[in-house]
Amino acid sequence: MPVWEAVDLCEQLLLDIGSHLSASMAGWKYPMSRGDLNLMGLLTRVMSATRGKDEKPFMPDWPWPDEPKAEDVTPAERIALKKQLRARSAFGQKRTET
Repeated sequence: MPVWEAVDLCEQLLLDIGSHLSASMAGWKYPMSRGDLNLMGLLTRVMSATRGKDEKPFMPDWPWPDEPKAEDVTPAERIALKKQLRARSAFGQKRTET
């Protein structure tokens, strides 16, 4: 198998959220295909809509973590990143300068 073909196959596995490789790279507990994801969303919607007034809403066990990983950013790094974002953003640039 040529190297470029192996790289292409690995890329396709990373893009497919139903693969174990993609789930592992994203930090998910288990893989879930797009179809399963849509069906679980529909089930959640139906179960929550048909619940009683005193019952808690149905919340499935989603594969992704409940809390996102917090990264430590110093105030100086935050200022530098905001400047970089403003410089590259189409909304942060001045378009008409005379």
